[in-house]
Amino acid sequence: MGKQIVKLMNNYFFVVTDSESPERVEGINIEKISRKTIAKSEKLILKIDFNNMKNSDYKNILKKLFTVKKKMSRKKITFGIKGQENILLGYLINYDKNDQKHIDFIHGINAIFHSTLYDMYSYIYDVVCGYLDYQFAANDLCGFKDDKCVCDKKMGCCAGFKKCKYLGDEFCSIKCISCKLFTCPHLWSEGVRFYIKDILLLETFFNEVQKYLILVSVFLPKDIIMMRILPVPWNIKI
Repeated sequence: MGKQIVKLMNNYFFVVTDSESPERVEGINIEKISRKTIAKSEKLILKIDFNNMKNSDYKNILKKLFTVKKKMSRKKITFGIKGQENILLGYLINYDKNDQKHIDFIHGINAIFHSTLYDMYSYIYDVVCGYLDYQFAANDLCGFKDDKCVCDKKMGCCAGFKKCKYLGDEFCSIKCISCKLFTCPHLWSEGVRFYIKDILLLETFFNEVQKYLILVSVFLPKDIIMMRILPVPWNIKI
């Protein structure tokens, strides 16, 4: 059986291992990532053992990795072992591809290893929108029947109090993360709400002002929201 790999963007990938002796797997323990541990390492690859991390630690670990990666990039030091086409970023131990928490953590690493802040934010935006779309569709949150939701609104849009110019006769033409985060009072009564603090990518990589803008920028397309949350210059390399 061939090795199981997890592909990331920009030609990076992880190898999944079920090693019974994690200490023998090479790499820097991601929960101990720092400039000191990097300085002592011959190979800048990551070792991620999900049994060594609590879900509550994911945010801080990703923040530390992002900080270290930016500092290393300024010194022209890169992570990974380059092959002919792809770059081995490290090894995943005790990884469950069906565990949403594990998936979210890998999305966080994927975001970090983009080349510019714009690309990183764009990736996060698309991943979170995809996650929210899936939650609504897979769980039939709006209870559509005969093209109407349980609140008797058509087309899946809650914009009854405002005519949105992006809403056509059959569908919405934009990808608005703020609209996707919104749930109506009926869903609130059912206990369904999406909080930024519960979405790892948004909670980890955006400050309070950016989170507020993500929350309130309803009825706007991705490009406008991106310009709102990006610092200037927006093409900062990371």
